[in-house]
Amino acid sequence: MVKLTPGECFSRACDAYERAKALIAELTEKTKELAKDFNGEVAMRQFDLIIQAILLNLAVEDGELAPVEISFIENITEYGSVLDTVNREMKEQSPTWRDMGWGDIASLSPEYQDKLATIVAAVVEKYANEFTYFFSAIDYIDEKDYERELTYCLFELILMLDAVDEGGYDPDEALDDERLRALRAFEILFKDKWKEKTDRFKKAIEESDEG
Repeated sequence: MVKLTPGECFSRACDAYERAKALIAELTEKTKELAKDFNGEVAMRQFDLIIQAILLNLAVEDGELAPVEISFIENITEYGSVLDTVNREMKEQSPTWRDMGWGDIASLSPEYQDKLATIVAAVVEKYANEFTYFFSAIDYIDEKDYERELTYCLFELILMLDAVDEGGYDPDEALDDERLRALRAFEILFKDKWKEKTDRFKKAIEESDEG
């Protein structure tokens, strides 16, 4: 099968991101029925942080963070940079923290790139909790499987970034270790958080019915 070019991969990733935006817009409208002051733009910023944390963990795993990967991660989202969030929060914890921009990452050693990706994922956990809090409840009571649809979008982003790094997408290639690290970040920042909030909501409903 013919490989997709890096440009085609990025275009396909953009399509996946647009699908995710549409799903979050739907979830936002339904969430506002429960919480009128719910802010959909905040939710999109939180989702952007999740995306960038997952993709950065994918990109650093092979020890060769390429400029094309940095550009992909920086430009695939629209509502905020995870590095801005990390810089702000890390400076609150450590005054010696040096602000990092996307252009600075390439100059770091592979060891420090790896450490940065781990820090990013840890910082984003709080926002992942907030992102899934209402949306998992809506997903639980709604006929549409929003978790599955958002998962498809995230997997597409993972595959397309990996493909850009490899020079093009080949659907016959086996799942490699780099993708597995991204999938672990996906589990921690999205899948597990969503399930945790769903289980809590389900338990609250059951306890209410028993009462």
